[in-house]
Amino acid sequence: MSRFTFAPELRLRDGRVVRNSDDALELTRASYQHTPGRDEILHWLNHAATPGQAATAKLVFVAWLQERGLVVMDELSARRW
Repeated sequence: MSRFTFAPELRLRDGRVVRNSDDALELTRASYQHTPGRDEILHWLNHAATPGQAATAKLVFVAWLQERGLVVMDELSARRW
């Protein structure tokens, strides 16, 4: 897996913070077991082997969280994503 970071970090509405791909994997595995799309997100995160695939995995992960209203969207994060 190609590792990536969130700069600045990704803040969730429940107070959790996602700083990197390891955090993204842990959060997805532990917290969203019955959420539609979870298996696809885990696939993207686990199989990102190149920088391009890691960038795509990052965007797919963020979009998945945003669709569920889980991301705190402040001015800075709105510009980032």
